[in-house]
Amino acid sequence: LRPEGGQEGIPPEALAGAAGAARRLDAISVQGCLIAAPEREDLCALARRLRAGYELAKRMTVLFPCSMPYLCYTGVSRTLRAAAEAAPSERRAFLTAAETVAMQNRTAFYARLLFT
Repeated sequence: LRPEGGQEGIPPEALAGAAGAARRLDAISVQGCLIAAPEREDLCALARRLRAGYELAKRMTVLFPCSMPYLCYTGVSRTLRAAAEAAPSERRAFLTAAETVAMQNRTAFYARLLFT
């Protein structure tokens, strides 16, 4: 689906409406969930984005219903490189969030996690 403005995908606020439209189709395939990070983001904000992205993907599997083959977080490696000298507390918060998402993923829908 390509919403107005030509953006790939479906913004989170439009998921419920898109799910209703998808149910009226003969067949639909959800290939995964792409969560984009801004150019610059601190590690604590990135940790919140990881958690929110997982919750969004989980919500998608209920709304459509569908499986979730992968979760792709774009811009994460760029943010991690930029934050390499971050405060230890920020690094801990990010690692905790990443481990939490990975653990929940292993017990929920087993999506492949991809950080780019």
